[in-house]
Amino acid sequence: MGGGRNQALRTLLFLLYALVAGQVAAADLLEPEQAFRFSAGVADAGHAEVRFVVADGYYLYRDRLRFSAEGARLGQAELPVGLPHKDEFFGEMPIYRGTVSIRIPLQAEGGFELKVISQGCADAGVCYVPMESKASLLLSGGGPSDTPRFSIYASDLDIATVLVGIVVGASAFMAESRSGVAFTRVASVAELDQRLAAPGKPAMLDFYADWCVSCKEMEKLTFSHPRVRAQLDRMLLLQADVTPASDADRALLKRFSLFGPPGIIFFDAQGREIPGLRVVGYQPPERFLKTLAAAAGH
Repeated sequence: MGGGRNQALRTLLFLLYALVAGQVAAADLLEPEQAFRFSAGVADAGHAEVRFVVADGYYLYRDRLRFSAEGARLGQAELPVGLPHKDEFFGEMPIYRGTVSIRIPLQAEGGFELKVISQGCADAGVCYVPMESKASLLLSGGGPSDTPRFSIYASDLDIATVLVGIVVGASAFMAESRSGVAFTRVASVAELDQRLAAPGKPAMLDFYADWCVSCKEMEKLTFSHPRVRAQLDRMLLLQADVTPASDADRALLKRFSLFGPPGIIFFDAQGREIPGLRVVGYQPPERFLKTLAAAAGH
């Protein structure tokens, strides 16, 4: 009898540990301006220099860097060789870690504004949305920018440029992932609130993007698992495709204080978020089943 109670207690403690561990990982994610510290300056009469200091545990995609300027003509950026990095779904994608400096040939007279679009990820499995950094530079004066400006979100046009070759998902009412799981798409905070007004059963909101490697892993390895699918069939399944990073996408991410996908939020049968049960980053099937079991208990 006592052995059975001890086994049940150990199981409960393990479940709580798994959930808390996931929350710690989510809480520890850095703000984008801390994860990818940006600065820019004029190196000489014909070059600007951009520098990123990438925090430990994070990396920046080399081939997703884009540069433009108002008041200056830019040449081809002199990108240093990146570290080899292979994504299962996107192939070879060189990355930068630590400090990277990039020289950019330019022609300008006086002041100009440099704009840099970048995208990076955390080793924990979360990819940040494409980010925009700006610096006002003076060619004659040289030196670094006094106040480089940073925005977590780039414009829709900039994102389209960065993500060349990635098909932007259509805003279909129903979406079936590669796992075969049917999600109801929500494209705005208002749509989400409407869906959660009276779900009548536990609900799950999945933040997804075409450029998110961990999202693809969740689809292929976790959502497709037979036991996981059996549990998902009992829930209201919602999905926010934030690939375009539109204003509505940004508002949805901000609603839950997320920097980017993957992020999974759980709600009870009354549409209220279940505290302490978020999934940020990839979870393998066995661990995700424990998360689903906790959600089902509300």
